[in-house]
Amino acid sequence: MKILTYPDKKLKQKSKKVRKVTKEIRELALNMIKIMKENKGVGLSAIQLGIPIRLLVTGYEIPKDADQETQEKLKDNEQIPTLILVNPKVTLKSRQTSIMKEGCLSCPDVELPVKRPLAANILATDLDGHRVKIRAKGLLARVLLHEIDHLDGILIYDRTDKKTLKRLREKQNKQILDEKSKNIIK
Repeated sequence: MKILTYPDKKLKQKSKKVRKVTKEIRELALNMIKIMKENKGVGLSAIQLGIPIRLLVTGYEIPKDADQETQEKLKDNEQIPTLILVNPKVTLKSRQTSIMKEGCLSCPDVELPVKRPLAANILATDLDGHRVKIRAKGLLARVLLHEIDHLDGILIYDRTDKKTLKRLREKQNKQILDEKSKNIIK
């Protein structure tokens, strides 16, 4: 499976509710975790693979081959647990927000400042059909809200301010022109 990238129109569609957790849904979720890790992501939604269902995965593990200093730094930072959430729904968001740069597997080589709540409560179902309530804060809240945005057809481009987007477009247009001029000179 391949991760869809912007401007693929499928990324803008709203995902449908999963009616029943089947063997295929379980296999897809496990495959999504594998794809997420292979691409060094911390979250992935099914729609990013072109499958418009309300399913997402998260997770980040400290690399086993990381040196001691890197391991210590990563331990001090927030960890993102491996989660598989079916039909996730935000039930509460904190009023306090922060702006952080976010990247996205569907928007390669782009990081944009995105304002998000510092905490959120999420209600979902796990692969065994049990209800799951998550009280997320910090980085985990940001990752979950980012992935739920995907399920609603919302990308980081939609969550950043117009001035930043204009600067990004100008930079991308300049890079395209630079590449074209290099090809002409050759």
